[in-house]
Amino acid sequence: MDKLVGIPVSPGIGIGRAFVHRVERPQVAKRRISRFKVEAETERFLNCLVLVAEEIRRTRRIVEVEHGAELAQIFEAQLAMLQDDQVKGQTVKTIRADRVVAEHAFSQTMERLKEMFGHIENEYLRARVGDITDIEHQVMARLAGGELRGFRSHREERALGHRVDEQR
Repeated sequence: MDKLVGIPVSPGIGIGRAFVHRVERPQVAKRRISRFKVEAETERFLNCLVLVAEEIRRTRRIVEVEHGAELAQIFEAQLAMLQDDQVKGQTVKTIRADRVVAEHAFSQTMERLKEMFGHIENEYLRARVGDITDIEHQVMARLAGGELRGFRSHREERALGHRVDEQR
């Protein structure tokens, strides 16, 4: 039997099958690209944002059907970040100016954004760093060629937690 340690979704003891969601962030190398590939790299980045937004919208619909519209609202902040002109603009600007791959440019943009949010006095806004990190992971996985695995329906009896580590 494995023991899972983490932040429970609700108090108590859970016995049964568990859904463990692991987020692995691809390594980002500062690879330069030729000036002839800059526009293709820019398009690759912008197309990636569209694909990630579609996946988040699918997840939001599943959550809305199964748990209600109020809970599904949590995805609005992530969608807003994907559509944010500063996030898109700064990343595209970095791709073009520094002639680097989208992964590196986007990572730099998100690091600056996380640092900025980390210094905000408003606790609610400061907590949005988690949303920024989630979006960063999703976009980076898609840029690296990975398939996103959005939150599927989990109607079966399962235990859910956050930041879970297995202990044997």
